[in-house]
Amino acid sequence: MAVRDARAPRRWVWWALALLTVPTALAAVAVLAPVGESPAPGRSVPGNDAVADLSIVAAPTAARPTPADRDPAAAERERVTVLLADRPIVFTADSADLTAPAAETVREVARLLAAVPGAAVLVEGHAADTPGGLEAARLLSERRADVVADALVAAGVSAERVATRGRGAEAPLTTVERSRRVEISVR
Repeated sequence: MAVRDARAPRRWVWWALALLTVPTALAAVAVLAPVGESPAPGRSVPGNDAVADLSIVAAPTAARPTPADRDPAAAERERVTVLLADRPIVFTADSADLTAPAAETVREVARLLAAVPGAAVLVEGHAADTPGGLEAARLLSERRADVVADALVAAGVSAERVATRGRGAEAPLTTVERSRRVEISVR
């Protein structure tokens, strides 16, 4: 029979406590550090030398500017992308009629595109679940793209900026509903 070391469970407990206390200590330092003040390296906060040394770790760092910060058109393109990710333009089966939510999304995209008058817009239609084969899917996807492009133009986007393309069943997505979609990309 093997003899078990009585200290083994205690070692595990000590390691667990050590791992739990380090992040807690750093969080406490962030809370205890004076708001809006970060002491210079080597300087201390009166009355708490430990906080002075560790508060530098908790000091906020300056954010790097993103391309969207430097280019207003990039910011609007990003807003369009985020909008379409949240509210995709989808159609009912074997139809090229805009639903009310899709029409609202198209109007919102047009409003965002007004901020970038020089940007080109590509509207791509998809139709992966269309009966009648690949040619029928291509024609339906073209009609869907044309309907969305017409809605963009009616909402104030210049027709010269908008190009359309029907992709048919080339790029289906995992769900059938999402495969009946129109994608808008801004360049």
